[in-house]
Amino acid sequence: MGYPIVEIFDSIQGEGSWLGRPVTFIRMGGCNLHCPWCDTDFSKFKDMSIVDICHLVSNRDIVITGGEPLIHDLVPLLQALRNANGFAHSIAIETNGTRSTVDIEGLVQWIVVSPKPEVDYKLHPDCHPSELKYVVDGTFRPSMIPDTLWQKYAGRIWLQPEGGDMQKRWKEAFDYTMQYPGLRVGVQLHKLMEVK
Repeated sequence: MGYPIVEIFDSIQGEGSWLGRPVTFIRMGGCNLHCPWCDTDFSKFKDMSIVDICHLVSNRDIVITGGEPLIHDLVPLLQALRNANGFAHSIAIETNGTRSTVDIEGLVQWIVVSPKPEVDYKLHPDCHPSELKYVVDGTFRPSMIPDTLWQKYAGRIWLQPEGGDMQKRWKEAFDYTMQYPGLRVGVQLHKLMEVK
């Protein structure tokens, strides 16, 4: 079985609750949405076998991202990663929330969900985040977050300023966070540090 892989690389996690943690990123190709400010070209990838992927993963925590990784059947890959090299690491998934996470929940330790405007910030009913990340892009408002998510994820809701007009977006994220307890301002630490 193979997967469309854009890249596999080691760096730090620059966003969210794993901020600063050294990880191996597995970036998958393909996505079911078309966000105008997406900073990843996930259309260019190569098909890789599970064995080849496992050989490229260091013995550190893993972040599987995209594109949208959950458009692929990740269970075989996650099982293989957990069994590779004595498995001493945690696995996180970054998803847009449009797919169920039920099948992977016993195989990953952290699920980062970034709801998108293209689907009115709605989550699949069987998507169960560990934390939420909203891109502050000039159209996002905290009032778009459903009450049920406020109640469940307060303190784990990140606002990530979109990079097109960073100073303006930072101010919006700051103002929202000061007005709405339970929000946190995110940062793309890897970009500030000028690392991948």
